[in-house]
Amino acid sequence: MTQLFNPDPEPAPWEPHQVHSMTSVDAGHSIRSIKGHQQRKVFNAIRSYGLTGITAQQIGIVLEMDGNSVRPRIVELMTQGLIEEAGTRPTKSNRQATVYVVKRDA
Repeated sequence: MTQLFNPDPEPAPWEPHQVHSMTSVDAGHSIRSIKGHQQRKVFNAIRSYGLTGITAQQIGIVLEMDGNSVRPRIVELMTQGLIEEAGTRPTKSNRQATVYVVKRDA
């Protein structure tokens, strides 16, 4: 069974950030304590929509999370092989957005 959200054996001392921006550096340090929790929330939201799937915008609405927090969690979950793209659907502004579902073998 795949263990979800297992931190690396030797995690980086901070999350990726823009080195020229002290605000970004601070944000990179502060996110370490909540990233796992946000990942779980995003993963559970995607899982709860089943084969219908959900867009990043919809995740933000459902979880009351900013898109700048949702999108990196999606990338992390995709990198971990836990979710996958399943087509597109229109956003509120009628632009096409990627729909995400949990991978069948995850």
